[in-house]
Amino acid sequence: TWSGLTVPLSGLTLTYTAKVKTPTGATDEYKNIAQITASNSLDPDSTVNNDDGDQSEDDEDNVIAVPQIADLELQKSVSTPTANVGDVITFTLKLTNAGPDSDPNNSITLPVEDDTSGIGLVLNMDLAVTKTVSDLTPVVNNEITFTISLINNSTIPATNVQIEDILPSGYEYVSHRTSKGVYDEQTGIWGMSSVGISASETLTITVKVKETGEYKNSASLIALDQSDSNANNNIDSVTPVPVCLTIYNEFSPNNDGVNDFFTIDCIDQYPNNTLMIVNRWNNTVYKKKGYNNTWDGTSNGRATVNAGEKLPVGTYYYILDLGDGSTPKKGWIYINR
Repeated sequence: TWSGLTVPLSGLTLTYTAKVKTPTGATDEYKNIAQITASNSLDPDSTVNNDDGDQSEDDEDNVIAVPQIADLELQKSVSTPTANVGDVITFTLKLTNAGPDSDPNNSITLPVEDDTSGIGLVLNMDLAVTKTVSDLTPVVNNEITFTISLINNSTIPATNVQIEDILPSGYEYVSHRTSKGVYDEQTGIWGMSSVGISASETLTITVKVKETGEYKNSASLIALDQSDSNANNNIDSVTPVPVCLTIYNEFSPNNDGVNDFFTIDCIDQYPNNTLMIVNRWNNTVYKKKGYNNTWDGTSNGRATVNAGEKLPVGTYYYILDLGDGSTPKKGWIYINR
């Protein structure tokens, strides 16, 4: 209220200051009205204190302040969305002003308005391990090949990948080949610095099947830089069932170091066995209880060949009693000198 005034013809001026508050959205919250509410003098074209809201007479007036506001838009990006652990990456924030719109500081999680922005890194992936074998029923003392495959089912490369494949006791290492990386037969670790997007890498391991031991062979993913989102396909196994008691029908006892003895795989698993060899006339030329793959074609019978003499080239017949109550095995063998 500005009162107690004597107004000369030159007029009077009042100035005052005010602080602009944050808008609340109320109607006309920045409209400021002034009017003459009392006067001792007659005013021919106005009536004092009769403002009806439109300030239509010259004894009343208004001004409307327009606070300066801005629509600040924020966009965030990253130099490498598919970064690997250990990579150095760059985040970029772009700020623009598009005029009135958003309320600041009202979201810290989801980008519900254009003054909020976020970006995430894709570090999860899916590596799948599969394992196969060249023969599921191998003959003991023969060679078979295991194949381990690793497939990257992800949209980013996998880095510093390690697969573990330790040969169990039933196998003897012979050789290996890799499509990528290095396999250490001592530790059983196959390591690769990277596996590309949708790439498939393989490791083949050739082994000799032993007569005894563990035959289940497993390959498993044990390390990588990223997080594997599917653990269900990180390990695979195969279990060959070796064929034992194979009787080799021909041998050549000529002391050349190759195939010099009559061999029966796994015979040492039947210590109570008895082996008998007869000629075509059914005369016993060799007999041994607890046979252990040491017969070199020398007779220990007395029928047609004296003991200690080497049997001539020809076909002979064996009778093998395992001593475990099973039916004796019978067949032919050929001595070739």
